[in-house]
Amino acid sequence: LLHSPSFGQHIGRMWLDVARYADTDSAYRPDTKTPHYFPFAFTYRDYVVDSFNSDKPYDQFVTEQLAADLMGRDESDPELAALGFLAVGPHANRAQAESLDDWVDLTTRGLLGMTAACARCHDHKFEPIRTADYYALRGVFAAIDRISPLDEDRLPELANAARAADVEDYRLRRAKIEAKLKAAAGKKAGNNNRSIAEKIRETELAELLLRHPGAPARAMIVSEKKRVPASFIHIRGDASARGEDVPRRFLEILDPPLTPFSENDSGRLELAARITDVDNPLTARVFVNRVWGHLLGTHLVATPSDFGLQGSPPTHPELLDWLAADFVAHGWSVKHLVRTILSSETYQQSSRDRESMSQLDPENRLLWRANRGRLSIESLRDSVLVVSGELDGQLRGRVGELWGEDYTRRRA
Repeated sequence: LLHSPSFGQHIGRMWLDVARYADTDSAYRPDTKTPHYFPFAFTYRDYVVDSFNSDKPYDQFVTEQLAADLMGRDESDPELAALGFLAVGPHANRAQAESLDDWVDLTTRGLLGMTAACARCHDHKFEPIRTADYYALRGVFAAIDRISPLDEDRLPELANAARAADVEDYRLRRAKIEAKLKAAAGKKAGNNNRSIAEKIRETELAELLLRHPGAPARAMIVSEKKRVPASFIHIRGDASARGEDVPRRFLEILDPPLTPFSENDSGRLELAARITDVDNPLTARVFVNRVWGHLLGTHLVATPSDFGLQGSPPTHPELLDWLAADFVAHGWSVKHLVRTILSSETYQQSSRDRESMSQLDPENRLLWRANRGRLSIESLRDSVLVVSGELDGQLRGRVGELWGEDYTRRRA
């Protein structure tokens, strides 16, 4: 099972939830009633699935997602798609402050199980996280720009195994859209400030790039700003109320010396190094807990994105400690971690009830039986396709239609 291509899809499905992955944004354009498309988000999804299938060390996996562009990669390196961790997310029609807050929250809750975003307006009321910590991390992300998915010339083009006929059809369709864009140049759309050309780019062009099998595959990325902006506290979260300067650095609770990051770039590579440091007590435990919950149905820490004082304490702290240490000792190997859990007597228990234990521990917090699991809607759909012999086993590639006569038969 660990060698099956489906392994990366199953574990990857768990990770994509952490990374708040989607092919469209939650915001709809008010004048077109269409979603904001991420035409190349699939390259990040493919990167995640490939990484788990190849058993890429988790510390490298994390580092690439935060700073692949700072690791000396070639412009066509497929690992640049890892930056989708930052580039694919809810940002359409958002103020910059909200995007930066999303990045801080994604990084701290997703990788460290810490709710640092709660310190945006004041010191955290429950956790040892000061407002200065929040703005020190915010300064890291304030030094980068998210490249628009429709700003194609700035997105690295990745290898694409499209058929020649599909590529030719894409070129013909693209030429028609380009002609429309040329004809619409300078024309406004109704009473708003957006041009007709913008509407065409965000609807017709975006849909073509999103779905057509002959369209190019590009990595969604972020880039360093030409000039690193100053990092300072916003008093009560108000950008117009400037407080004291704070250097870009890691959280004080995990780095008491308050070691500042380099002044020459955003500091994302240094941030990744702090997060994946073997002496960091959180990173391995947070990931191990996520995998445990994915496999057994309940987590050792019931609040997987909050390991703080307001989160749930671990039901088996020694087990969590041991699994995290073993995970790191075996080179951050996800397949080793999964094999260790699946080989345990705990995982292999029956789900049958035992009256004596159900009275002592009705919620099965002590893991005296296997948890009964509900079949997900994805598994239900895929099972029907398997029984009918229609399941498409293709890995990788762009999204397909979920409805209509020609809906996709790929596994959900």
